[in-house]
Amino acid sequence: MYFSHFFEISDEIDIKGNMEITPFKEFSPEFGNIYWYFQYQILKDEKISVDVKDITKEYKDFFFETEVNFEWINITDNVNYHIYCKDGKWSAEINSQKTLDIINKYYPQWNRLDD
Repeated sequence: MYFSHFFEISDEIDIKGNMEITPFKEFSPEFGNIYWYFQYQILKDEKISVDVKDITKEYKDFFFETEVNFEWINITDNVNYHIYCKDGKWSAEINSQKTLDIINKYYPQWNRLDD
């Protein structure tokens, strides 16, 4: 996932609201299982909270899948950042210096201060 470095900031993230992801060809069984589980939890509770340790273990097939197109997703740690994709367009709200440091280190192309 393009923003996996954000997971270094907090111990837990939330995926909130609508989530729509389409595969380039088809979902792998591993990705599909996690995707539909997340969809169920979001419909039931309007969000799913994920422990960051589980991202690289239990949920790695979801968070590191590269053959998918994110159309709608909202990911936040509720303090430092909120990353969202609406209709395939990515945006981020940054609320801490720690998050800015991550952006400057791993995503220098996001820095629009020079424009």
